[in-house]
Amino acid sequence: MLRWALADSVHGVPSDDRDELHVVGLSLDCPDPSALVAFYLDLLGGELLWQNADSAGAQVPGATLVAQRVTPYIPPTWPGRPSFTSTSRLVHI
Repeated sequence: MLRWALADSVHGVPSDDRDELHVVGLSLDCPDPSALVAFYLDLLGGELLWQNADSAGAQVPGATLVAQRVTPYIPPTWPGRPSFTSTSRLVHI
């Protein structure tokens, strides 16, 4: 699952003075938060913010990633491919 977060200010510019949406954080559902954050830190570089059994966070260039354990985790499927359960694809703005 991908969630979008909007900060009150980005780079010191108050939100009332902006005409654009800036993504500041992504929340990723997964079965193993530590492994997912380690993957993105290896891929993008950045700094580990925290990690515990249920979640891990990292500051990467341009965003904060938060991986959260979901049980049972059901990976998304490509559109048109059958799956045993229905998973919703949500983007929160």
